[in-house]
Amino acid sequence: MADSLVRLEKRPLTFIREFLEYMMHGTGLLLAPVLELCILAKADRLDADSKVTLPAHSDARDPANLPDIEIMPVSNVPPQKNTFS
Repeated sequence: MADSLVRLEKRPLTFIREFLEYMMHGTGLLLAPVLELCILAKADRLDADSKVTLPAHSDARDPANLPDIEIMPVSNVPPQKNTFS
């Protein structure tokens, strides 16, 4: 839990400290991207290029068709130094 965003939720003083560290130095827990979107998929429906292939009969109510992979797209842009100075 030491590197978790839950720590910021449970301890308001820690959030204030991390916020000040982010504003002054551009580092800390607030630098990490926060997931806003997730894509659920079934592993056997992805081809070699990670594209979805649907069979002729794909009933979402069938328990065999439940997704088993969570794809979390996050930014891969390196942070810029001196953003706030």
